[in-house]
Amino acid sequence: MGPFAAAGVVVLFVGFVLVSKLGLGDTLAPMDLAAIRFAVAGVLMAPVLFKHRLMCLRLGQACLLAGSGGLGFALFAYWGMSLAPANHGSALIHGTLPLTTALVAGLVAGVRPTRLEAWSLGAVSLGVVAFMATSLFRFGGGQLTGDLLLLTASLAWSAYGVLLRRWGPQPWATSALTAVISAAAFLPLYGLLGGGHLSETPLQEVLRQAVLQGVFIGVGSILVYSTSVAINGASATALVASAVPALTAAGAWLLLDERPAIGEAVGLAMVTAGVALGAISQAKPHAGAD
Repeated sequence: MGPFAAAGVVVLFVGFVLVSKLGLGDTLAPMDLAAIRFAVAGVLMAPVLFKHRLMCLRLGQACLLAGSGGLGFALFAYWGMSLAPANHGSALIHGTLPLTTALVAGLVAGVRPTRLEAWSLGAVSLGVVAFMATSLFRFGGGQLTGDLLLLTASLAWSAYGVLLRRWGPQPWATSALTAVISAAAFLPLYGLLGGGHLSETPLQEVLRQAVLQGVFIGVGSILVYSTSVAINGASATALVASAVPALTAAGAWLLLDERPAIGEAVGLAMVTAGVALGAISQAKPHAGAD
C-alpha cells in the first residue's frame, strides 16, 4: 500500500501544478481556483466529517491542519503560480519539501538531520537560489514574489505533513477536516469579495476545474498524501514528492511551451541531486526519524 500511496502523491502533485497553470492562464484568478477547490471538496467530504467528527483531535489542532494543508497551502500556491512558471511551481513547492519538512520537524519535534541529509538539504537550497536568481535577473520583482509565495506554500504543506504524523488521525478523517473547515472559512469571504471571475468563465472550464481541483486535488491529494505520511512517514513522502519537479518541467514544456532557462535547469539539477542524496540517507537507519 505504501508504494502505491507514494506513486499517487507524485501523479497528483504533477497534475496539480499543470492543471492550475492551465486554469490560471485562462480567465480564472487564484481566488477562483481556491473557491472551486474548497466548495467541491467541502461538499464531498462533509458526510465523512459528520461520521468521524474530530476523532481524537482538539478543535485547535483540526484548524491548524486545515490552515496548513488546506487554506494556507492552496492560497499561497495558486497566488505564486499566477506569478511564476510551472517549473518554478513544482521545484519551489514540491522540490523543496525535504528542506521545509526538515525545518518544520526541527522546530516541532526537535528532529535534526544527519550529515548526509544536511548535504541533501544544502543541494536543494542551492537549487532554490538558482531559481530565485533567474526570477530576479530575468523578470524582476513580480516573479520573485511568486517564488517566495511558492516557498511559503511548501512550508505550509510540510507543516501539515509533520503535524499529521505527530497527531496521527486517520487519513479519511483528516481529509474531511481539512476540506470542510477550509470551505467554511474561505467561501463566505470569497462571496463577500464579490465572487471573483467565475461568472465570466466558460462553464466547461469551471466544470473541468471542479473535477480536477475539487475531486482529484482537493480530496484525492489530501487523502493520498495523508495515507502516504501515515504509512511511509512525512520525510520519506516529501522525498518521493521531490520527483515532481522534473516530471512537471517536462509536462510544462509539452503542454505550456515553457522552456527552462539555464538558471532554471541548474536549479532543477541541484534539486534532483538533493533528492538523490536524501533518498540515500533515508535508506540508512539512523536516530531521530519522524
